[in-house]
Amino acid sequence: MKYYFLTLLSLLLVGYACAGDVNLYVSPDGDDANSGNSLEKPFLTIERARDVIRAKKLNVKMSGDVTVYLRGGRYELDDTLYFDDRDSGSNGHSVNYKAYKKEEPIICGGRRVTGWKPVKGKPYFVASVPEQAAVKTKSPVRGNRILPLHPRFYSQQSLSSDGFAPYFAQLYVNGVRAERARTSDIRSSSRKEWWNNPETKAFRDGIYIDKSTIEDYTNPEDIRLLWLELFKTMDTPLEDVIPCDDDEVILKMKQPAFLKGTAWHRIQPNTQFFIINALEELDEPGEWYLDQKKDLVYYYPRTVDGDINEAEVYAPRVECLVKVDGTPMRRARHIKFDGITFQCGNWSDPKEHYLGLSQAEIYRTYTSEFPGQVVVNYADHVTIANCTIRNMGSCGIQLYEGCNNTLIEGNLTYDTTGAGITIGRWWFHLFECPPESICTNTMVRNNVVRNTGRDYWQGTGINIFTAYECKVHHNDISDTAYTGLHARAGGSDGFIHPRIGKIEYKYNKVSRAFAGHKWGIGDGGHIYMHGRYPGSLVMENLSLYANQNVNMEYYPDNDSYQVSWTKNVSRYSKSKYSFYKKAQSTVHHNYSDNRVTRGVSHHTLVKNDEWPEEAQKIMASAGLQPEYKHLERRVYGHKNLAEGRPCKSSSDLDGAHAAKAAIDGNWKSFWRASDKNDGPSWFSVDLGSKHVIQRLSMLPRQDQYEVDGRRMLEIQASNDPEFSAYVVLAERKNLPWYHKTTSHPTNMWEQFVNVDKGYRYLRVIATDPAGKLSIGEFSAFGYQKE
Repeated sequence: MKYYFLTLLSLLLVGYACAGDVNLYVSPDGDDANSGNSLEKPFLTIERARDVIRAKKLNVKMSGDVTVYLRGGRYELDDTLYFDDRDSGSNGHSVNYKAYKKEEPIICGGRRVTGWKPVKGKPYFVASVPEQAAVKTKSPVRGNRILPLHPRFYSQQSLSSDGFAPYFAQLYVNGVRAERARTSDIRSSSRKEWWNNPETKAFRDGIYIDKSTIEDYTNPEDIRLLWLELFKTMDTPLEDVIPCDDDEVILKMKQPAFLKGTAWHRIQPNTQFFIINALEELDEPGEWYLDQKKDLVYYYPRTVDGDINEAEVYAPRVECLVKVDGTPMRRARHIKFDGITFQCGNWSDPKEHYLGLSQAEIYRTYTSEFPGQVVVNYADHVTIANCTIRNMGSCGIQLYEGCNNTLIEGNLTYDTTGAGITIGRWWFHLFECPPESICTNTMVRNNVVRNTGRDYWQGTGINIFTAYECKVHHNDISDTAYTGLHARAGGSDGFIHPRIGKIEYKYNKVSRAFAGHKWGIGDGGHIYMHGRYPGSLVMENLSLYANQNVNMEYYPDNDSYQVSWTKNVSRYSKSKYSFYKKAQSTVHHNYSDNRVTRGVSHHTLVKNDEWPEEAQKIMASAGLQPEYKHLERRVYGHKNLAEGRPCKSSSDLDGAHAAKAAIDGNWKSFWRASDKNDGPSWFSVDLGSKHVIQRLSMLPRQDQYEVDGRRMLEIQASNDPEFSAYVVLAERKNLPWYHKTTSHPTNMWEQFVNVDKGYRYLRVIATDPAGKLSIGEFSAFGYQKE
């Protein structure tokens, strides 16, 4: 009888696993002791739901999907959330991790910073961020064996439930990435040669600098130096500041990072740089500093932040939030993530290394790549759909090795240090790349990518390394630090890998790439391919608003091989060239309103915005398909909302420099207040309707340096044209911002905001009554408030 009862119970369990769809529920208010099979008794953690599916074999011999519904709220991680072959679907059915109805579950790798206290005599606050105890990584585990986290990704540790990461390079205040405290202007060496440490056999150990140009830094080991040259950045750690003579000190750099970084000929002793992450440079709203010795974080609040102790301030903590981690022999299959928000992923490896001096998401000396925060490895039929990936210290979604038949669709990636989406592992020598490592049959479709690379000016929108039959269709990309769509296959050894190629860039909309132009760096493009991807196609894409520092919008670079660029459109371009022909690529039957290079054939150059019918159809169909247009109502778009709108000012210098010159799309023209202006000078613009503003930028006049155009100002928002009531969205205090050159549209001041309310009118106003504002170009980006 007992044997019969146990057998019957086993059959019932198996029947539960196999009889159609199975639903489980997880909630931040749940309990892992619950059954998890109803809304009333949800689990507390996603891990518990995963483990129940394994233990009860709910994913074995499936006759319907298993869906884990995640209720809205925040799920704070202490460790990477792993899935492997044991978590796979079967019989063509999937195991789904899905937002419940229209709720927003947030998988968060950060910890909230609280207990802010004002610093006496200073405008900023300080809070404790005690370091958590690092414990031996506890997952993934198979039997008694812990599978190591790949060293190319992250440090191999999990975290205790209390405390903060030992190192983090980002801080998020109400969802906006704060800027690390930095010099407001550039610095350079006082000599033409590097400092070589006489106590070592090494060379290029540091920089001589005039003592009067830097502060007396209390924690020099926290500092990093940032160079921005051509299309590359170098962000490298400082070791110490040591005495030299009465007028100079030596910036002793951390090795071997500095020696490797300065091997590039563009980084010379007299090359200009910024000093970053120093308490003594914490002098403008929106800046922050991490004191690694004392485990303290400092922040200078912006007016828009409100009460800092009520604000949501998060420091990233966990490295790699979610990983689907199969192996070549035990692949993960049929797993889906749907409607989930992933945020606040950390990446600590750059602490000891230089960042940059490569291309796009290639890391160190072209030997590895930026990691992702939602990572898939050796898996088939994985879907990531309708998710939000934001506030990440590396890339967003990453298909690393051996991913087949993957769908990435309908996602919004926003504010990532590296690419929003990256496909494939980086191999410098393609002949070393094993076929099983290559990602195949990938569809990246209807995704929105915004705001990449704001602390890494080589960050792209969607990046591809080693891939075969990867289709990138109908994506909407804007405001990337480097290129919007980027692909590079290995170095330049000419090797053609038989399993790399057939990339499709089709029906995408890309705008305002190469945001690094704000620092004066150039080159790059909107859609870019480098290396041998035979059989690839770039077709029916729309490129918009390329800036003056973009070299070539559509850019087949070195070793491009058997790639066809056809029926694409470039509009509103100010780039050097819209289309470019190089290597073994064909560039034909495209449209632009800007010039092209030699070798481009059957090209239509459009004048007076009179586009042929075919070009109009291409423009109309580029970007998101109709069922995903709702994503456009969640994030700022391509167009400067202020350009060409009705505007007015306190006064004008003269007729040629009236208010309309600040929003005419021409960075060479400018508005300036009259010297006879009484009271604060101001400029205002009517957007025509209420918009949620997310990004603001100001370019001062470029023909000469005027300090009043770069400091002591506010950007205000109102629904009253007279601004009887307003909110301050952005502000600049006493220090003028960066100035480098008048040869490019550089020196732009940029601010991101997160205020979920619509405003029709914007005003820039001087907070110094004697200040005379000047604006070369004012820009506002957002979406219309319903």
